[in-house]
Amino acid sequence: GIEKEFSSFCLPLQIPLTSDKSFLGVVDLIGMRGKVYEEGKAKEVKIPKDLEEEVKKFRKKLLEAVAETDDTLIEKYLEREELTEAEIKKGLRDGISSHTFTPLLFGSATKNVGIDLLLDTVVDFFPSPQLKESAEKESPSAFVFQTLLEAHLGELNLFKVFSGALSSGTTVYNSTKRTDEKIGQIYLMQGNSREETPRIVAGDIGAVAKLKNTGTGDVLCTRENPITLPPLQFPEPNTSIALKPKGEKDEKKMGMALAKLVKVDPLLKIEMEGRNS
Repeated sequence: GIEKEFSSFCLPLQIPLTSDKSFLGVVDLIGMRGKVYEEGKAKEVKIPKDLEEEVKKFRKKLLEAVAETDDTLIEKYLEREELTEAEIKKGLRDGISSHTFTPLLFGSATKNVGIDLLLDTVVDFFPSPQLKESAEKESPSAFVFQTLLEAHLGELNLFKVFSGALSSGTTVYNSTKRTDEKIGQIYLMQGNSREETPRIVAGDIGAVAKLKNTGTGDVLCTRENPITLPPLQFPEPNTSIALKPKGEKDEKKMGMALAKLVKVDPLLKIEMEGRNS
């Protein structure tokens, strides 16, 4: 199911550790060690005996995939020589960079399980935009993945830059809405705080306020090099509620408030039935 969703060969780097249906940690298939988490703190443990066969199975799958990224590694693997941890990591970097496979990891953000390993994986194996010298010279493209409402700023669009750089004071093309947008002040987001910055480069995430026609799911680029992406697919709502304004004056206010909520949360749908919504 996961490989069908990603249309890619998914390579597990870990196996989940569970007890009584509770997610406790993972077995690291690279370093061949277990990690359990208590209140967000990790400690190493031995691999449970009942998981040894499953660990061997997925470790073999990992080594085969890594070996196929390099002729030297495949030769060493076929001669049944043990690959070092450094060689495994190099093969993973090469395979992920070339899109040969997609790494599969396990974790829980709410329980703070495996998040440290996820971040280590991003740092150790994912390609860095800094390695691409021409990244900032490419035509800019950015994807708006969320919209927030700020008390003093109004609408705040969060975006990720995929190529080039997005700079304050420039005009870009919204290829989704087919209209131009003037980029105002750009921010780096640090939790609830914002830091002004003149531009955001490829690979980074930023925020921009007061765009007139841009919302979640839109693509910002240039008219000369328009880029389009498939629209976001949202699930259909399964819960509904009827709202009725107290009077005609309240109807307009309620409509404006609901419109703002839909921009922040695209999962919401508003339907009008007579004077009720």
